[in-house]
Amino acid sequence: MRIGQVDVNELETGDYQRQTNNRRVERVCRGCQAINVYCGGTLHQHLPDAYEPVLWHARNIHGRHSVHINEGTTIARLVGAGDIRINSSHHQAIDRPGEGLAVSAAAPDGVIEAAEGKNILLVQWHPEWMGDEHNAIFSWLAGA
Repeated sequence: MRIGQVDVNELETGDYQRQTNNRRVERVCRGCQAINVYCGGTLHQHLPDAYEPVLWHARNIHGRHSVHINEGTTIARLVGAGDIRINSSHHQAIDRPGEGLAVSAAAPDGVIEAAEGKNILLVQWHPEWMGDEHNAIFSWLAGA
């Protein structure tokens, strides 16, 4: 995707390359997918083709669906382990995590909703639209 003369994919991965020198990297939605691919992972190109049945993931930014956060993960430390409710606005998602990444959250239909690695946190949902309950994700990025 291009915005003016800028290729958004190049911007996201170029920014990632600059940040990986032991700095924290956090990406949301499309950025989650882009960094996963950059790390050698793969994507499900269209969730309804990959899962049967599939939850309502696309254009569900104000609605919520459940996701299971794995214990012992960075995201669990930030928003809690176990089942929580998140927003969703995607029709693609991680299929196979890239090198150095592990699944840290998934929806009941099996769609990967978060992955992480050393100093990397990738979430498929939009914490910026979740209110104060997910501000810890951004605090983590800032090193707080």
